[in-house]
Amino acid sequence: MKATLLPILLLVAGTVQAADAQVPEHSPEHSPEHSPEHGVVPLQQQGAGAYYARVAFSPDVEASLLVDTGSSYVVLTTSTFNALKQSGPMRRLRKITAAMAGGRPVKAQVYEVPTLVIGESCELQAVEVVVLPGATRNILGLSALRRTGGFSMSFDPPTLRLGECHQPEATLAAN
Repeated sequence: MKATLLPILLLVAGTVQAADAQVPEHSPEHSPEHSPEHGVVPLQQQGAGAYYARVAFSPDVEASLLVDTGSSYVVLTTSTFNALKQSGPMRRLRKITAAMAGGRPVKAQVYEVPTLVIGESCELQAVEVVVLPGATRNILGLSALRRTGGFSMSFDPPTLRLGECHQPEATLAAN
């Protein structure tokens, strides 16, 4: 089988958080005035120009992902992937050879995650992710972003606007 060479940028370390505290549906956070605007995701700025979005993969696994339009895939660190494996099955799709930012080729595995919720307002189904050995940060790349039918970023305040999203179920959005 011929390996595919794809560009993937990696920059720094991501985080995995256990998201076990759920907000009850009758709480103030679920009232209309606290509901997230559909398709609008607040971003956290780190450093001079790195912007991160909160992404939930399951009720128990969420991570902060660098928004990176130069990455072909959503990239997961090994620790994020291991936490995600504990929460349920993922489909293994194929192996690829990824070109790192410095041009170095790295073999990686592509999986399909059943659900990915960006922020609290955009749920995507069956998203391809790459697990990159040695990755130091999780990346929100084009395998998810292009599925939103278009997106834009604003910087004051830092916001990601996503075109076509499904409103997530309360179990993932509440974390």
